[in-house]
Amino acid sequence: MTLTYINVATYILSVGVIGLQTFSFALILFLLQKKDLPFIQKYGFSIIFFVSFTSTIGSLFYSEIAGYVPCKLCWYQRILMYPIAILCIIAFFKKSRAMLSENVLWLSFVGLVISGYHYYGQMINTGVLPCDASVVAAACSYRPFATFGYITIPMMAFTAFLSIILITLIHKRGIKS
Repeated sequence: MTLTYINVATYILSVGVIGLQTFSFALILFLLQKKDLPFIQKYGFSIIFFVSFTSTIGSLFYSEIAGYVPCKLCWYQRILMYPIAILCIIAFFKKSRAMLSENVLWLSFVGLVISGYHYYGQMINTGVLPCDASVVAAACSYRPFATFGYITIPMMAFTAFLSIILITLIHKRGIKS
């Protein structure tokens, strides 16, 4: 197998996903223990911006450079992820971040449900997916890669949405206004 820049980028992004999954697991433990994380409460929107911006760039890389045609569910996930980066930029300049937190939380929650459904359909039951399987490159079941046996594009999105939800929940604890 020839190692291409697409394979290298996919490997790097997949390792980042594993790191984000580990980070998310730690955040779940902190949430369950009701412990404060001052760093996330202070820099939550910056971290969320980094995750959402990286997800946005990653999705554009796969469609515009690697040539993977986004399916219907991928488009829905993009529609929900892209505004999160913009909302984080707005939050950086706003004094009151409570409403922005709510918007980020809802976008992320809907994105998490769609990406979880997409991943389930892609890995377990392709019969539940809405895309036309005759157009293989744009079918929801199409997997151009499955790094480490489980990381696909919907898993990348699922991980990003989950981490954004967790960071937002912890960040909201520190909002005073």
